[in-house]
Amino acid sequence: MVTAKDRELNYNFTVECRHCERAYEIFMDYDDFHEKFVKGMPIEQAMPYMPKDMQILLTQRIGPCCWKNPVTYTRTEQPEPQEKKTRRLVTKKGREVVTPYTDEEMVEKLAKIPGDSDFVLDIIKKRKKLRGDQVIWGHILVVEYEAKEEAKKNPQPQAPKHIVGDMKKIIEMFEQAKQHLKYPKIRLTIGDSQIRLSMAGEKSKYPGAIQVVREIEQEVYGNQYRRAVDKRHDWLGRINTDGTFTPDRNLHPEFLPQLIEFLKKFAKDPLAVAREYGLLTGNCCFCNKTLTATKSTDVGYGPICAKHYGLVW
Repeated sequence: MVTAKDRELNYNFTVECRHCERAYEIFMDYDDFHEKFVKGMPIEQAMPYMPKDMQILLTQRIGPCCWKNPVTYTRTEQPEPQEKKTRRLVTKKGREVVTPYTDEEMVEKLAKIPGDSDFVLDIIKKRKKLRGDQVIWGHILVVEYEAKEEAKKNPQPQAPKHIVGDMKKIIEMFEQAKQHLKYPKIRLTIGDSQIRLSMAGEKSKYPGAIQVVREIEQEVYGNQYRRAVDKRHDWLGRINTDGTFTPDRNLHPEFLPQLIEFLKKFAKDPLAVAREYGLLTGNCCFCNKTLTATKSTDVGYGPICAKHYGLVW
């Protein structure tokens, strides 16, 4: 039977004949029900107010007794839609996905994704014979594809850009260092936060941009014989080649002004900021090694890094 959900109407109603007690289910908008049927109007008189397909359905099913006798209309409570249960799946290498689909639904959705990947075609071909990580990766592909399609429909507003200043000096330092180092980095300190700068490569989405991350070390456990430290990096944003800074959307609003002012200061005089780092930490702002010579501590870097980055020592 066609239901209120199928018709996108508000309610279902049960019609019960007061003579023979037969019951029929109909769907109507609540306002129409309240105004026209609350007094028990016979179905013969109520027909003109019903949708055409509902009229045809009742004509085929209704008994002659119920046609002319008064009936009782009772609103049927619609069960609230239940949220679809999700599953958390993890591959052997730790890749995680939360999926709302069964394995059969995953295969059906995977078959609708455009492309001719051999891996996808193999999953679709095997279907019920899938095992282990093959199943999980199928779910990963479906969930990620749907997330990308949803993002295209509802694009997120771009994060605001903040003017940092001319990055020419810093970019020249990185370009010079690339001739000697594979991944040159600059480490600085803002308050209690350890900041690391690195240049995005040519294959990056933003080639030449300066990536800004916060290095975090947290001791998991330790004693006099052994110490374990958990290291992670929080992305704070990027300094674009035009001298603007694009912060991460999740960056704490109280930390952002402090970070912007520091990056402006660094863009204006990178050597002065490097000197401050050396005096504060006693480490090189480039390789992070301990500075032993007094001159190295005064400038914030050692002679080897000075040569790599094209600086005077």
